[in-house]
Amino acid sequence: MEETRRRLAAFLNNEEAFLKYATRVSIKERTPIPLEDFRAVWQKNLSQGETDESLQEQFAAMLDRWKEIFDLHLYGGQWNVLNSQDHPFVIGDNPVVTWKLDGGNLSFGVGIHVPGAEVYVPVSPTACLQILPAGSQRPRVSRPTSQQVNEVQVMFMTRRVYAQSLLPAVDELVQRKGGILRMGVNCFLTPQDDELDFSRIMGTI
Repeated sequence: MEETRRRLAAFLNNEEAFLKYATRVSIKERTPIPLEDFRAVWQKNLSQGETDESLQEQFAAMLDRWKEIFDLHLYGGQWNVLNSQDHPFVIGDNPVVTWKLDGGNLSFGVGIHVPGAEVYVPVSPTACLQILPAGSQRPRVSRPTSQQVNEVQVMFMTRRVYAQSLLPAVDELVQRKGGILRMGVNCFLTPQDDELDFSRIMGTI
């Protein structure tokens, strides 16, 4: 939300891009909407206080809007279940993790609509949901072990990781790599193309 506010402030100062967006909305709504009306609405959003209460209200409103959107890109993808009997899966408090196989390396925390993205969500100690979203060629995908999935669960954790039993290897992993991926800081980064991305940002405020 902090990044959204920063991008919104920058966009309001970009007269050409702001005019293009206002024009597109007016065409879509089939009625001319004065540019100053647009500006007043988004300046009001920017002027809202950043108290804990207002941030919670904005977050709740965002969830309420997004729950109405059905993601065919994700739903229409390839859904698999990875099984592991010998090395149980763990689950963190930020359990939906993504990565993309790029050459021989993994890029962590990519958006679900990024071509080549893979989504992993452990659902039990012996099973992990793997989703390969639709819409891109997949000549290669990763074939992770439970230990690799666990490592990424730990890297994405905020405060806690849950396991079926006390596992020294998981505890050691938490001490070494716990929470090193932080959304908006070094993963799930906002695209830098304001004109292409701004309509998506507007929908999350």
